[in-house]
Amino acid sequence: MIKFLNDIRNAEKPISNNRKIINTIAVLFFGIALGTFSKFLDFRQAELPSVLMAIDGALDVHNFLGRFAIWVLIALCISIYSNSAIRASINVFAFFISMVASYYLYSN
Repeated sequence: MIKFLNDIRNAEKPISNNRKIINTIAVLFFGIALGTFSKFLDFRQAELPSVLMAIDGALDVHNFLGRFAIWVLIALCISIYSNSAIRASINVFAFFISMVASYYLYSN
């Protein structure tokens, strides 16, 4: 499987293991932040501060984050900017796990 994925896309510039771990942790925190923010907008929509209420009224952010397409777009961007196919799969998995976990932990 690893050979098959490496034939699809080779790493142009290999990065160190420390950098790989830092990138994955950054993706984890990004997923946690977006999952928490999405649930915050769902749960506290009527109690938002005036600035967030104005932004939400103009852009309809809570409904935008409630759709599937934005999460697929974010995962696509994460995978495109990953260094290899293996790193892309690890980073996208980490993003979705952290996003869903933070969403439901906030709900609880």
